[in-house]
Amino acid sequence: MRRQFASELAGKPAAAVDGRLEKWVQDLVLLEQPFIRDESRRVRDIVTEAIARLGENVQIRRFARFKLGE
Repeated sequence: MRRQFASELAGKPAAAVDGRLEKWVQDLVLLEQPFIRDESRRVRDIVTEAIARLGENVQIRRFARFKLGE
């Protein structure tokens, strides 16, 4: 994927490619996505807080994906 972004952003600094790759990962990976109730926090943060509060190993076993528009 890095090669694809690098070819699309030819002539741009490497930081632009890294930023585009990071944005792509955030959109794709569940734990990196913003939490729906508080978009300033990530799903990973919510899971980490639950582990600390409960003292148990919390894992996401299922999730539902909803798409708006189109």
